[in-house]
Amino acid sequence: MTLNLVDRAGKLTQAGLAVIGAAVLGAIVVGFLVNFFTTMLLGKRMPPLMTRWVRILSALASGIAVGMIVFSGTGGFGLGGGYGPGESGAGTPVKTNAATLTGGSPQPPAPMRMSIAVLGGARVRGAAFYQLDNEAAPKTLIQLEPQLTATTTGTVALRLYDDSVARDHAAVTELIALAERGGWKVVIEEFKGQSLPPEAKRS
Repeated sequence: MTLNLVDRAGKLTQAGLAVIGAAVLGAIVVGFLVNFFTTMLLGKRMPPLMTRWVRILSALASGIAVGMIVFSGTGGFGLGGGYGPGESGAGTPVKTNAATLTGGSPQPPAPMRMSIAVLGGARVRGAAFYQLDNEAAPKTLIQLEPQLTATTTGTVALRLYDDSVARDHAAVTELIALAERGGWKVVIEEFKGQSLPPEAKRS
């Protein structure tokens, strides 16, 4: 930090000297040229008072021109970027995340819910005891395993109807064990009546 301030002070001094030098040089050169051309064209020198004003205005114009160059950063002094702490890397970066944009904490994703109707009797083909919502074909436990062992977990609702297998049937207990090993919470929902046909969509 100290070295940075010393460096900036040195650059500022150089810039100031450049402006002063430009003003002095402009006054001398322009004053000489005006007197020279006046003598060539009119055969006499300009009055001293007029020469003085020409030199003053020339010094101002030269100093302002050089000052605009060096303080805008295009003259090699690097003074046009400002003196804030962020330029030297001492500032604290501003981080924007979802919480900042929405004005609150990021909302966690809603937990997933999987509803599975357990079939029984003539509804079962082979070992396909399980009917998922919005799926026409029943599935076996092996077919369900990829979904129940996925990283996305939530709640598995087992729906038992009057025509489903018994609650203590292996199809039920094995499904519960598999889901719980995958980190799912299992709830059993019992309904009166018959389970819906495969092609029907449940809410």
